[in-house]
Amino acid sequence: TVLGTDYSALNSFVPTFTVNVSGDVIAVSGCTDPNAENYNSNATSDDGSCEYPSMVDGVRYVDEIFTSVNVETNVVYGANIGIITQAPALEELTMDIYTPDGDEATDRRVVVLLHTGTFLPAIVNGQATGDKSDNTLVELCTRLAKKGYVAVSANYRLGWNPLSTDPEVRTSTLAQAFYRAQQDARTAVRYLRMSAAEMGNPYGIGDKFAVGGDGTGGYMALALAALDKDSEVLLPKFIDSSDNAIATYGQPVPYIIQSMLGNLGGSNYGATMMDLDGDGTPETEVPLCVPNHPDYSDAIDMAFNFGGAMLDTVWIEAGEAPIASFQNINDEFAPYDVDVLTEPVNNDPVIEAHGSLPLIRRATALGNNDCFAGLSTTLVDATYGNGDGAANAAAAGHADMPGLFPLVTPTPSATPTACGMAEWDGAPWQWWDNNVYAATAEAYNSAGATPYPAAVWGCLATLSNPDMSEEKGMAFTDMLEEFFTPRIDAALSQDDTPEAGFYPPEGSVFNADSSVVTLPSVTQNSDYNESISFYATEEISIPDVGSFGFVSANITSVSTPAGMSYSCDPEGCNFGPNAWGYVTLSGTPESAGSYDLDLTAMVTVNLASVGLDADLSFPIPYNGENPILNTVLGTDYSALNSFVPTFTINVEPEAGFYPPEGSVFNSDSS
Repeated sequence: TVLGTDYSALNSFVPTFTVNVSGDVIAVSGCTDPNAENYNSNATSDDGSCEYPSMVDGVRYVDEIFTSVNVETNVVYGANIGIITQAPALEELTMDIYTPDGDEATDRRVVVLLHTGTFLPAIVNGQATGDKSDNTLVELCTRLAKKGYVAVSANYRLGWNPLSTDPEVRTSTLAQAFYRAQQDARTAVRYLRMSAAEMGNPYGIGDKFAVGGDGTGGYMALALAALDKDSEVLLPKFIDSSDNAIATYGQPVPYIIQSMLGNLGGSNYGATMMDLDGDGTPETEVPLCVPNHPDYSDAIDMAFNFGGAMLDTVWIEAGEAPIASFQNINDEFAPYDVDVLTEPVNNDPVIEAHGSLPLIRRATALGNNDCFAGLSTTLVDATYGNGDGAANAAAAGHADMPGLFPLVTPTPSATPTACGMAEWDGAPWQWWDNNVYAATAEAYNSAGATPYPAAVWGCLATLSNPDMSEEKGMAFTDMLEEFFTPRIDAALSQDDTPEAGFYPPEGSVFNADSSVVTLPSVTQNSDYNESISFYATEEISIPDVGSFGFVSANITSVSTPAGMSYSCDPEGCNFGPNAWGYVTLSGTPESAGSYDLDLTAMVTVNLASVGLDADLSFPIPYNGENPILNTVLGTDYSALNSFVPTFTINVEPEAGFYPPEGSVFNSDSS
């Protein structure tokens, strides 16, 4: 009240004193960066001790909340039989694991990325890319780890025969290369789950997994989302029906023979007999697949691809993992729609494939991509200004879908380059040191059939990416991040545990209370192949009975029409908790009629929920075989027996005239 707001008169009561000291300034070492947590204003020289916050504000899995990452390189996640030298040999499978620095979470989501490369090593494949160290994958893994994910870039087995003059050999060996690679991707997922269960969880992972792939890697990522039945690798397109196959084997032969190459997950043993002593007779069993971590699940919660395609969208079924795709609408080496795949090593047609458009259409129509609803397809395209996904979709002639970004790049120049015609840019996110690549390619090919100078190799590498640069690659990596980040988060945020029960194939018909399921019908003497899916949680509830801990269910028999049989996945028809199982009906029914499949099972539950720490096994259908269970059920077993519905199948007669009984036919029934 006396001074007001001017305190200068009072402060002048004590003057400011200074003293000048002659001599050298004393050096004070410390952190001189004002942005660091331990900034020292008195420091005159920086000693490298600056410490920065490991986290910044933001939302985990959406924003980069960590400032640095740890990278553990060349982690061995398994070993399996490779054929890169054309001679089967055991090779280690390695991955690089990126984790957020300073993060103490132990249930982090995981994203596994798979590189491109046409199943051949870089340089050998005529490209500068094809390894877990590709720049795009390193950048994406780093960004994902900064968002709080455990990010993984994995290598997988390579090798096929692109030099064969027989197109069936090229197709079959490429299909087998795909099969081995997707086995390895599944092995990588199982290894990570195993590391959490048996190794003290060194990477702090939970049980939510997304798998994505660049180009060739996209094929494997998409397979993990939808390829889940053995029958799905026996489609007609995967059968060698060439004259050579008929002459050699007497019949068409599948490209994928699982007794040789192992099951879908590569979690069992596969082998073939080979002639190693040169006498013309195969005498030695040679392994082609060895199991890795078979006791763990390779199920994933989302797949995404930037480039690449799916070999057939019939693989996609309702209830499977959501899929997001980012692809050039004019991609030359992987179809955007449905077309014959062209492999980029020889530019040869190989096999019909289904690109991002049909696979996202199907995933969307089946409801698998519902979690993407409302997400924008408008991105920042800093290079070409084509970031309006809806406009790009319209230009491609289809509707805008939140699971798909249709990439539009400039039309290639019509003027020939020094090494050939320019191509559509299917992977503008890729970049590399072209001088290093060109010199390496020249040295590698100097003694081969294509001893081109470095300038030619450098030119060939950029036919589809003439303005390739780190700046451009990073700009398109920004687009990948902008598109996939909200979709990965949406997919992995779902509580996607399915309800326990049987899931019949599409086209099945239920009665009013779903106790009777009529499977899709088949015509007499026609091929049939359909699967009934089964899922069990750790607890099963039986109406009017109670809830019990689920231990296992073993399918003991299925009555099929004459000419048909059943098989199970997993083998042995034994289903455990928190896992899918499948009963596949296949064959050619011989007689028309309506057939009950009379499926029987042996179910084992744990009785802890009713105060007994013991397992109890009982058959389905149940007829009072267990006195302990009878104390709960009484004499009415209908509730328990309703646990397995009644499955029926109608075999329709072949088309034709059917005269009354007693009619007589001539020799050719005319």
